[in-house]
Parts: sequence; C-alpha cells; structure tokens
Amino acid sequence: MNRTVDTTEAMLNLFEKEMLRTLKGANTTTIVHLAHHMVDAQYRVLNIQDALHHLIASGCKNTEIYTAFVRCEWAALNIILPQLNELDEKEKTHQLGGMIDRFHAIKYALITVSEALCDEKISHHHDPLILNQAREAWMIKQQVSFYNLFDEMPVRATVTVSAWNTDHILHSNITPELARVFSADPEMRYAYIDCPQPGFRLKVMVDKVSRKSARLKVVTVDASGVALRKEVRIGLEEHQPVKILSASKLICPAQLTEISQKGLGLTAQQELPFVAGEKFTCQTQIGKINVNHISEVVWVRSFQKGGRFALTIEFDKAICRQLNSEILDLQRKKIARLSRLGMPPAFHAYKP
Repeated sequence: MNRTVDTTEAMLNLFEKEMLRTLKGANTTTIVHLAHHMVDAQYRVLNIQDALHHLIASGCKNTEIYTAFVRCEWAALNIILPQLNELDEKEKTHQLGGMIDRFHAIKYALITVSEALCDEKISHHHDPLILNQAREAWMIKQQVSFYNLFDEMPVRATVTVSAWNTDHILHSNITPELARVFSADPEMRYAYIDCPQPGFRLKVMVDKVSRKSARLKVVTVDASGVALRKEVRIGLEEHQPVKILSASKLICPAQLTEISQKGLGLTAQQELPFVAGEKFTCQTQIGKINVNHISEVVWVRSFQKGGRFALTIEFDKAICRQLNSEILDLQRKKIARLSRLGMPPAFHAYKP
C-alpha cells in the first residue's frame, strides 16, 4: 500500500514564515489562510480571492505576493522531494501534481484579482481619455453602434450621429432598430457604446426625443468584457440544476443561467469552493443534451451569499451542433419576446 507524504505542519510553518518575511505589513490571519490553502485546496475559511484582495489592500505589491508564492513553492518541493523516493511512480505524480495544481490556482487567482483592481483604477482615472477616444472614432465615421444585452443576447443598431459635443451629448437619428436596443434595457432608457479601447464601454441615457432624433447623454464609463466575447452567450428561460463534482463528490450545487458553445454561466447560493483554473466534473441537462464533462473554472465572482462563475468545456462536434440548435431556438424566443415589449416610453415622440 502506498503511503502519502505527510508534511502539513512543516509546510504550514514554512509558508507562514516565508510570507510574513516577504510581505511586510500583511495581516497575519490572511497569511495563515493562504498557507493553509497552499497545503490543502479544500481549506475554505476565507475565499482565496478575498484573501488576495486583503493583501493588496494592505499595501502588498503584486510582484511581492507572486515572489512569496514562488519561494513557498520552491520550499515545498525541497520538503516533499526527499520523501517521494518511498512512493511508487503513480503516487509521486499524484503528490507533485496536487501541489502544483494548488499553487497554479492561487497564482491564477492573483492575476484575476489584480486585473479586476487594475480595471477599476483605469476606469476611474482614465475616463476623459476613453471618452475622447470614442468621440474621435465618431468624428471619422459619423456613426455609432449601440447595443444592449437582452438575457445575455446582444441587440445592436448602428445609426448616424449628427453631433457629439465635448460635454458628451450625442444627437442621434432614430431608427426602429435603435429603439429596439433601448427596449432591451430593463428600464428601457439606457444603452451602451463599445469603446475603441478594448474592455470598456460608454453607458448612454435617453435625455430627449423628437420625431426623428434623440438627444443622448453619456453617463458612465464601465469596464466591460462584452466586446471580448468569442462566442454567443445567451441566458436560459428557466435555470437548470447543476452538480459540480470533485472525485465523484458533490462540492457545489449550482444553477445554470446561460450557455455558449464553449461554456456555461452559473450561480450558486453557497460560498464558491474553487478558484479560476481549477477543474471539476460538471453534470447538467441542456434541453436534450446530457452534460457530464470535465470543466475548467474561467472566473469567479463571490458575493456575501453565494456567487457567480463560468466554466469552459471542450464539447465534441455533435454536442456543439446540438448546443447551436438550442442557442438559435432561445434567440428566436427572445427576439419574439423583445418585439412584444414595443417602443420604449422615452421614445413616445418618435414617429417612424
């Protein structure tokens, strides 16, 4: 019988000491959590992304945190390698693979958290730059593409904009397609414009409407990944139950809320027991499609109660065709539902 390598206490002590030495001013509780998480991926007292947020908020630099993780990883190898000689090749691979996967997941989470914080800072400090870039793009084309998401289904319209002043007030022609874009908004009053700089969008509000034109006002600059999506994503009419399994054990019941040909969007009512980069078995039903596949966590958004996350799955061609059929059917239903909503109240003065 193979014996597992029991180095928990030694690693915990070493990791805590190494991180406290490298990360000056870091909260001790956060350090203890990270040390436990590096030893055991099932340690869930504090969400790993929250822990990384705490470290960065306390003044630790990304490079310092990453350096600390690399040092801990190297130290862990020095502890575990001499003891691996007592194990067979299969168990050696299992021991090393588990440790490497844990460190990889934590470093991936650090990148995710850092990018999110960076997006917030850029959005706050560079609004004028982003706004001016969007205005300059309009000056070249004299047209603007507006969009909204209707249950994650993109609804778009490109129209002529006769003026875009320096206060970022737009004077736009009205078309039935533009009205439909605003109908897709829950309040029927807002729409978005993708910015030339990827990852950002302008949120515009209907200010005044006449018979043939609309006065629109830019109200915010938001970070957005909509323009970066490679696959059509669409929300489900009815959420489907999902099982997330690890070693055949249920670790997170969830609800399937949206689908694409490459992955799934889900919500859960419990703390999410994983980070981006980890792999699990996903079981659910999408129409007539039985999903029982290995999936990888793409991103995680944790809330006070539960959270949202996305999985990517490599479906075979047959399932991709079935998924495409499901997506097209959902799109037809959503287009019909959107048409029934009619003209936005803010467009009451518009005469087609």
